[in-house]
Amino acid sequence: MPGPALGTRITARSHSPVIGYRARPERGLYFIGPDEHYPHKHVHAWTQNQDIDAHAWFPCYTLPGDKATSEMLATVPAGMFALSNGRIKYGRHRIGMAMSDRRVPYRVETAGAAPNDAVGAVLMLHGRGASAPDILSLVSAFGRDDLAYLAPAAPSGQWYPYRFTEPLVRNEPGITLGLQAIDDIRAALLREGLGAERTVLLGFSQGACLALEYAARNAQRFGGVVGLSGGLIGPDGTPRDYPGSLESTPIFLGCSDVDFHIPLYRVQEASRVFEALGARVTTRIYPGMPHTINDDEIEHVRELLAELKPHQA
Repeated sequence: MPGPALGTRITARSHSPVIGYRARPERGLYFIGPDEHYPHKHVHAWTQNQDIDAHAWFPCYTLPGDKATSEMLATVPAGMFALSNGRIKYGRHRIGMAMSDRRVPYRVETAGAAPNDAVGAVLMLHGRGASAPDILSLVSAFGRDDLAYLAPAAPSGQWYPYRFTEPLVRNEPGITLGLQAIDDIRAALLREGLGAERTVLLGFSQGACLALEYAARNAQRFGGVVGLSGGLIGPDGTPRDYPGSLESTPIFLGCSDVDFHIPLYRVQEASRVFEALGARVTTRIYPGMPHTINDDEIEHVRELLAELKPHQA
């Protein structure tokens, strides 16, 4: 049960607060040993701490989208060793694992070809309240089984908490973490030989905004960029003087003229920005269309993906 709120007055000087915290974990530490079915099984213990159970181990805000650094100390008898993730600070039998990276570990779901066998890759970003399988459901309509499709899942179903037109600081750290997730996936694809010129960024709604913002901030020759009902992130008047060049990257922008979530003029702004960055931009505005994806947009995506040709022998 939650305890009483704590409060104190802090002066302008620096302070290092110390919190005494006592908890009684109800699950998370498991001991394994021989039994009648496996009499030769090694004796060992392991931990599994689900995000919503973490507050029973250490003081934290237990929601999947909120991450903080932590440190774990483990002491084991001679002849045994401790294994964990993180950075080892001590020795083999007494280890300290410092989780110094605040990055949210996104789950990535895939479809299509394996990256090491694929002609190219499509990095797909779902919208608010949706999921990775939702955006991957489009794959069957693209008709390209020779491409690798990768879709990260946003924590709690959203990349950032407020509308994309809000001040940037209100949507942090979600924007930064989402852009970092794209970076991480691209780095993994590059290790499989799929560089930017063979990678298409595609998103719908909030995912489209994130994909477009990433392409603008990291201007280079991509295999393509698709923004389905999206615009560049930030309030009206946000400077759009992005460096670099998109080097004729094909970009498709599709949206309704009456979309409550995506004002028409913000789609038009994105089109102008990408043209100034040297992209080949195709924009389609659909009268009266709800906040969805239509068949014409799918056809434009198919045409864009057709530009990803197999490697010549």
